[in-house]
Amino acid sequence: MCGTAWRFQNDMRGFMDAIAPLLTAAEPTQESVRRAWRLLDENRKGHLDIEDLSRAVHNFGLELSVEELRDMVAYCDGNGSGEITFDEFYQMLSRNQ
Repeated sequence: MCGTAWRFQNDMRGFMDAIAPLLTAAEPTQESVRRAWRLLDENRKGHLDIEDLSRAVHNFGLELSVEELRDMVAYCDGNGSGEITFDEFYQMLSRNQ
């Protein structure tokens, strides 16, 4: 595995570990993911962008570069908008369980 892919997997794992307490169920339900989403989407824009993720990872005590945050958005962004919708966020959490 190349260094970039390995680092991304570790960054994503760290992010998943950090948001795990926000999810009340062992398997993410739509309701538990919705609660986590509300905390991440502070401005109620209906999507998460790099600024939102930067704020969230900082609040969780993680340090990620802009490039790493872009990789996270690209990993979740199924429609290519450059932002993460709730449905994309839910799908990402579901496939990483």
